[in-house]
Amino acid sequence: MKKSFKILASILVALCVTFGSVGFTPGTSSTSSPPVAKAASKTMYIKWNKVKVRKTKSETAAVVQTLRRNKKVQVLSESGDWARIKTPSGKKGYVLKKQLCATSVKSRMLKALKKEWAILEPALAENGWEIFDDEGYKYDSGLPGYFRLVWAAKGADGDYLTIKVHISASATSHGGIDFWRSWSIFDDDKSVANDLSGYASLETIIKNLAKY
Repeated sequence: MKKSFKILASILVALCVTFGSVGFTPGTSSTSSPPVAKAASKTMYIKWNKVKVRKTKSETAAVVQTLRRNKKVQVLSESGDWARIKTPSGKKGYVLKKQLCATSVKSRMLKALKKEWAILEPALAENGWEIFDDEGYKYDSGLPGYFRLVWAAKGADGDYLTIKVHISASATSHGGIDFWRSWSIFDDDKSVANDLSGYASLETIIKNLAKY
């Protein structure tokens, strides 16, 4: 009989040790579901011009607010083609996800313009043109967009040609980038070649850098 009690006591001790090691509590499961993390909001920018923030996910829903391009918003959630946002003034509503972008249109315009000049500036030097007047990258709220205007010269012994190159980058109504390029080459004060239409291609400008 004493032997039986010893065996039973040994079993009980073993059970206590086992359940204690896994945090067992009578009436509860030994495993629990991890807490569900709440989706964090993210910052985005209005890509299109004059975007209507809607009360519900419908293009015919009441308008909560109208936002201009480049406005910074907080995206609270996303569902299908729609994003629920919080505007700078604190209002909440829905816009189409395609009307948003991760970076501001303004910064993308400047980046695109710098990319153009990263090609054109070395081409000027390679073809003997030396920049003597450079306004740098400037923002024009009238476009709205960025532009850079450069004057360069080529020649020696008083026989010089000068070139004026003006390139601007502006945004379309849906957040794309449009370029405006013009150039003119002068002999003294007389223009010998130019394209002032605004539609000159980068390739055409570079071709004329080598031609003259």
